[in-house]
Amino acid sequence: MAATNVGLREARGEWACFLHQDDLWLPGRLARLRAALATAPGALVVHDTAFVDPGGAPLGRWTLPLPAGDVAPAAFVERLLVQNFVGIEAGTFRRAAALEQGGLDERLWFSGDWDLWLRLAARGPVRVLREPLGAYRVHPESQTAARKIAAGEWEDQLGTVLDRHLAAWPVAGGRRRAVERAARCSISVNSALAVAARGGGLRWGRPALQLLALGPFGWHRYLRDSHIAQRLGPRLRLHLRRTPRSTPTGPPPRT
Repeated sequence: MAATNVGLREARGEWACFLHQDDLWLPGRLARLRAALATAPGALVVHDTAFVDPGGAPLGRWTLPLPAGDVAPAAFVERLLVQNFVGIEAGTFRRAAALEQGGLDERLWFSGDWDLWLRLAARGPVRVLREPLGAYRVHPESQTAARKIAAGEWEDQLGTVLDRHLAAWPVAGGRRRAVERAARCSISVNSALAVAARGGGLRWGRPALQLLALGPFGWHRYLRDSHIAQRLGPRLRLHLRRTPRSTPTGPPPRT
């Protein structure tokens, strides 16, 4: 995070974006973005993401839960509070707007991008491009998959961002309660998955109770905004590709 903030300060362009060493920009991205940025009304432009395996083969698509076009801040933030649905390589933003707010929060090694997207989205309309212009590489050596985490660290990182932006979100009443319930459920599910991915076993007691408490309308909101199936599917497909199939044993067939 600190190195990224240095890069943001030293850069000279009006717009900036992130590209981790294991992710990709897809062909045509720059041309498509150049056209979109020329008329973007706010500080953030986002697009869909493709999932690829370590060798670059496709694993699936991660779509934004919003229609193409310019989305009002209130609508975008409401969806984004439930789950960070913007891939790290899928956001392009006005560099000055990010720097005015201090850049990335360096205490949030995992959720700093979510925090930044929420801050930028609150400033004005977000332009949504419903095209996969970047690719997120799924592999077991990535920082988010391989880094050791302390007990509760994943949940603390996500909870810090949610609490910060719920406090600034100017919505009250039942709608606010519904969004918060779905968001806290999403954090519990994501945290349980992070622990399980590191060999800690499946701890589904709390997430299961929160999911049940959401009820049908809450389930719809959670599934729509979290895109949990789209995020898990590529990882399961990669796991199946890497799992060797058992070889039949026994006497050879008769000829």
